[in-house]
Amino acid sequence: MNKKIWSIIFSVLICTMHFGSFSSNKDQSTKPSFPSFALFIGSIYSALYLGNKAVSQYQQARLPDAPPHVQQWIRKILAEKGLKDANTIALKLEDRWTAYSSFICINAADAYNLENIFTGQSKHTLLEQKIILADAEYSLLHEKKHYDNGDIGKGLFIQGISTLLVKSLLEYTNSSPSITWFSVVATPPIASLLTTRHMEYEADRYAFMNVSSLENLAINKMYYEVKASQIERLNRNNVVIPPYNNCLDSVTIDEISKRLRKRKITFEAEENDKKSNEKHPTKRARFEIVSFLSNRAHPSFLTRAELAEECLNKRKKYEFK
Repeated sequence: MNKKIWSIIFSVLICTMHFGSFSSNKDQSTKPSFPSFALFIGSIYSALYLGNKAVSQYQQARLPDAPPHVQQWIRKILAEKGLKDANTIALKLEDRWTAYSSFICINAADAYNLENIFTGQSKHTLLEQKIILADAEYSLLHEKKHYDNGDIGKGLFIQGISTLLVKSLLEYTNSSPSITWFSVVATPPIASLLTTRHMEYEADRYAFMNVSSLENLAINKMYYEVKASQIERLNRNNVVIPPYNNCLDSVTIDEISKRLRKRKITFEAEENDKKSNEKHPTKRARFEIVSFLSNRAHPSFLTRAELAEECLNKRKKYEFK
């Protein structure tokens, strides 16, 4: 964390210690003081942050490097988008796209497809290659937002501060000890869930607004529409909780290719596809519940398709002026 974050942490700790010290509970002698509790919480989340840094360094040393042509392509995009360490950041391979505190991981299957495209060895059609490149660019920008924003550290910071604020508020209002401690235990996972979903949504927005073309944005919109339709087909008759699958597999590539051929898209005059968004409220509610149970950290595929459409409409307004 930078100096600004540490100064915020120190200020909030002082404020919550002061606020908590005014608690008017009668039995003050039988429970730990609020300053002690604040230091305890601060120590826990500092340890979690340092532990995460250690895990990140371990993973960076353990995981294989991304292929050279993929690295060159990624570094060029990151530099264009203003990442200061674009030319030095470690780029590793894992089974998913993700951002650690010190490096970015590329989905190994995507990296394999990208390297084959860049070296002229791809067996995919030109249309399929376009889909792969569009999806990879979006995924990279999504993780770039997490990395550049320091979302891991900010998430831990918000959990710790939320716990302190809830504890101080309940003690100030003379809530019973059982309610206070239940709330203290429940606050971190709730804060983590809300913060993570918000960060994922904003990373999606950043990626949609910064992909290199409206064509790539429209392809990613289609990607999430296809993913949403796959879940809807599974839940047409019975409620099924599918394993979370946000990978560009061959089935998804094939479905997007069919849609692109059918529409013969011209992105200057593309009409919005409202059919997938105008759902019956009950069906939409069931879809959102199933999506949440499948993956709590991310917005549903349908929500992301709607966000992509919103960003597409915004970009059309100022890119075609």
